[in-house]
Amino acid sequence: MRSVDEHRRVVAALITARPPIAVALSDALGLVLADDVVATLSLPGFDNSAMDGYAVFADDIAGASDDEPVSLPVAEDIPAGRTDPLTLKPGTAHRIMTGAPLPSGAGPSSITDPGVPGTAPSPAVGGSAVSGPSAFTPSGSTTFSWQGPNQATIGSTFTIALAIQPDQPLTSVPFSVGYDPKLFAVTTVTEGDFMRQGGAQSAFASRIDAAAGRVFATVSRSTPDGASAPGTLATVTLRALAPAPSATVQLLASSPVGVGGRVVNAQTAPPYTVVIAP
Repeated sequence: MRSVDEHRRVVAALITARPPIAVALSDALGLVLADDVVATLSLPGFDNSAMDGYAVFADDIAGASDDEPVSLPVAEDIPAGRTDPLTLKPGTAHRIMTGAPLPSGAGPSSITDPGVPGTAPSPAVGGSAVSGPSAFTPSGSTTFSWQGPNQATIGSTFTIALAIQPDQPLTSVPFSVGYDPKLFAVTTVTEGDFMRQGGAQSAFASRIDAAAGRVFATVSRSTPDGASAPGTLATVTLRALAPAPSATVQLLASSPVGVGGRVVNAQTAPPYTVVIAP
């Protein structure tokens, strides 16, 4: 008579690896991969900050201490969602939020936590003290809404507008938009009038990821006073690709920045919905 352990070994020897098969991703639930699947792209596709703080060159603060802090001017504000490439220069600092892309630079840099806020705009690195109002204290609430037609036909092109209602002046608004690439193709993304109110100069950068159905954009104002009246942040031109009783475009994320780099709370817009007829 076999023991339990012997019987287990005999049974295990009868089990052989099954040949791999190809199945649709939707049918793969509960199955085991035959080989490793290696991502071809990093996600996110950039080095990002693990905390709110300041990006600085390590050499610039190497000698900092509680008794002899080092003060650096803040050259840029980098909220989460900002997409334009930035370069950190020696002798300066970039205010940065959690998840925001790290600036490139000519040498090693580090992130310092802002710590205890004080009274001046530049970070003083030494111990845990930082002089300056915290750039990451939420204040206020900005709301968004979509405006556009409620019906389209396959092959037609139409434009929708992302309206913004701030409750305080804003100097920059990074945002991202999501859509179903099987139903829509985004042809253009254009800056609205919001940041240009009062005749101010503005900067607009956008990127369309057609395969993923994503739009990434940042609108910034050149003057420090900020834009405060309601307006159109951006317009998105779409081409309808397939019929759908309820096709949606969504504001996935936004990171409004107020005067002085203050981060502003934002309420996302309800999805824009359109009927695509044959």
